[in-house]
Amino acid sequence: MGCLRIYISKPRYGNRGGIYGVHLGGVDGDPIISSTIEPLCDAARVLHARGHRGRLEMWDATTSYPRMAGDIVKLSRLTVAEGDRQSPVFRRYVERPKDGDFVPGSPTYRQQAIRRPRADMKAANGIPYTRAA
Repeated sequence: MGCLRIYISKPRYGNRGGIYGVHLGGVDGDPIISSTIEPLCDAARVLHARGHRGRLEMWDATTSYPRMAGDIVKLSRLTVAEGDRQSPVFRRYVERPKDGDFVPGSPTYRQQAIRRPRADMKAANGIPYTRAA
């Protein structure tokens, strides 16, 4: 498979930083995401869902080199996490329910519990995460 290029639009800014639009193949190409704060990982998830595999490069209209690049499948499994006390890092992506809350006992809640690296972490409601059977 060849390399796919995505192009990000000039950002507008919100509470959490730059908000980008993502186009496939060129600045005026097929728009695949209209608004995101994580253009590379979100685009990789969209492209992976469409059946694409291989290398993905993220470009903008001003630089002569890719801003970031990686494997579509691997990037689709990642998200960017940052907090007040840490710089941005890649973390495993876990799809959230549409309402944004994990419900104890649900498959999504159990999957999240399995993927947590530390046993002492607790959900926002104070219930400790447990390993799914």
